Amino acid sequence: MLSVGSSEQYGIVSNENLPLTEDRSQCPANPYAVARVAQEQLAMIYASGYGLDICRTRSFNHCGPGQPDRFVVSAIVKQFVRIAHDLQDPVIPIGNGGIIRDFIDVRDVVDAYRLLLTQGKRGEVYNICSGKGRSIRDIVTLLSDMYHIDVEIHQEQSRIRPIDNPRIVGSYRKIQDHVGWKPRIPFEENLRGMFDYWDLLRSAETI
Repeated sequence: MLSVGSSEQYGIVSNENLPLTEDRSQCPANPYAVARVAQEQLAMIYASGYGLDICRTRSFNHCGPGQPDRFVVSAIVKQFVRIAHDLQDPVIPIGNGGIIRDFIDVRDVVDAYRLLLTQGKRGEVYNICSGKGRSIRDIVTLLSDMYHIDVEIHQEQSRIRPIDNPRIVGSYRKIQDHVGWKPRIPFEENLRGMFDYWDLLRSAETI
């Protein structure tokens, strides 16, 4: 069995704590993170006390083609597609553009889950991450450079969370050591896949 958690479980951390490893203490700072910590603790009890073969993950932000636009990277890419086809003014609204997250391709995530289900050690917890941090502003700039589309970034106060970790970057050394996994898909390839996905929907007049 696999209990899928979140990098949010680590809570607010300083730069000195990065990259985050699995032995870092958890300090959840929002209701979602509290729920994931409780889930992980319950999974640990069933693994250690009842002998169930359960691995646990702390999965960092993942994205890829097909992801809904309620997620930040997919929402930004969709807007670039709309701007490219003159369906939107060249303005990208964002929340806190300076926050840094560890984004990983969902296909790499699925590969990690497959390996953990077949080779992971019972009761262990594993980070699923890329080991690299990117700010939201950097992602907008990267897309602008990739597709030669000049845009204006507009920060909206309504999109800023009341409590948000300024920087989250993980280490995947443990899962690499245990099952040989590491991320394979470059972030730029991920963005191109998402752009093509939204462009296909645009051509079908569904966005």
